[in-house]
Amino acid sequence: MNHERAAEELRKASSGRKGVCAKTLNHGDVAWKCETCEKDPTCIICQECFEAGDHKGHKVWLKRNVSGCCDCGDPDAWAESGFCKKHKGYEASADTLLEQLPTYVKRAARLVFDNVCLQLKAQSLLVSKIYKNATSYKGFNGSAAMKLALAKAQTAIDLIFQFLDWAVDLSAAFIHFLVPSTYQTFLGPIKKLD
Repeated sequence: MNHERAAEELRKASSGRKGVCAKTLNHGDVAWKCETCEKDPTCIICQECFEAGDHKGHKVWLKRNVSGCCDCGDPDAWAESGFCKKHKGYEASADTLLEQLPTYVKRAARLVFDNVCLQLKAQSLLVSKIYKNATSYKGFNGSAAMKLALAKAQTAIDLIFQFLDWAVDLSAAFIHFLVPSTYQTFLGPIKKLD
């Protein structure tokens, strides 16, 4: 199975089942404030979440030209009683999404994230080594070789973060694999790179 087909399967499995809406609201959009549900005055929810929630008898306000993101499903920003039908918070979301991952993805995910985190660690240590060498040897600082090595390492680090962002955006269930991989990789023993 190719990665595009697997990604599409994951998108279908997790569509409409996120624990937190987090829809980006831009200038020109409308949002709702509910003084009964909000946990601070900056909290808002989008039109769709307002309509799918139960705010009868609440003190609500329609806001125009807002910017930010929808807080529906975020227990730190919004009362759980005000969550809409689609967004039930982080914990419910993670469990549901994890159950919906295809078996072959669950089997491979930990290994993939372990290796991605190892690459991130290796590239970070390489950058550190380059800077250490640059300050130790006169003439090396600012050299073309150093600049090239730093550019390659930074490109690798950027690509790793793009992959991690893509994976978690594809399915928040990947956090279940990413957290232990990160913990083991970065808190494990540091091996010297030569």
